[in-house]
Amino acid sequence: MKTTWSLDAIYKGLDDPAFLKDWEELPGKIEEFNAFTKQELGSGNVENPVGKIEKYLTMELALSDTAVKLGAYFSLTLSTDSTNNEIARYEGQ
Repeated sequence: MKTTWSLDAIYKGLDDPAFLKDWEELPGKIEEFNAFTKQELGSGNVENPVGKIEKYLTMELALSDTAVKLGAYFSLTLSTDSTNNEIARYEGQ
């Protein structure tokens, strides 16, 4: 019976191009989401409500998918090695 598990299904490591892409894109997704909600949802403009809701949901899903994936990777990596300072540094940002 195999008693080890791998996080390769999430990311293969901190040098994985998928990790680096998600990590680099996350701040932009947050900024874009915040700007959209402020400009389009907080402006009182009620034109095209369906389009705005669709865009909001699409942006929110993309943002949360990336954030949850990164968070899961950090958490699971630290649960196996709480002394991993490199992961702790990323998680703290």
